Amino acid sequence: MGSISNGGAYGYGFTARGKPNCWAYYLEFNLTPENSGQSGRVDINSTSAIRGIPNYSIHIKVLATAPNPTPTPKGIIRGQVFLGPICPVERIPPDPACTPKPFRTTVEIQRVATGAIYKSVMTDFSGSFTLSLDPDRYLLRATGGSVYPRCTDVTVQVIAGKSQSVIVNCDTGIR
Repeated sequence: MGSISNGGAYGYGFTARGKPNCWAYYLEFNLTPENSGQSGRVDINSTSAIRGIPNYSIHIKVLATAPNPTPTPKGIIRGQVFLGPICPVERIPPDPACTPKPFRTTVEIQRVATGAIYKSVMTDFSGSFTLSLDPDRYLLRATGGSVYPRCTDVTVQVIAGKSQSVIVNCDTGIR
């Protein structure tokens, strides 16, 4: 902080820029890494040395705006839900008509850390779904019936900017 006279040395201000006995103050504020992004208030108080000139206070509110961080890229999960077995007896060699079939259902996505349902997605007729998620650990749970089909839960670690595939199997209960 420093002080300068509007019109010359204190008491000698006779130019058009100032009046006698009038001072102006300049303030400099520097944001350092320790205080950047912080808000606050600056108070400037003046006590007049001249009778009849009132004291004054100036309050400056400093509002910091958070920098726009570069958003973290999302990760992509491509999944497919299958329903099986389809036939009551497995044969050797396997019967192609008895291979697991795509299952149209809802997949609930939960954050592992909280257990709360983050979102849900409906699979298409091929049992496929695609998710774009923030990096984190998620539990994928395909919904089945009250007893069958019973679907296995899949836990997946989503990595920023990476794509991965998952398979969710649902058991029909046929034996």
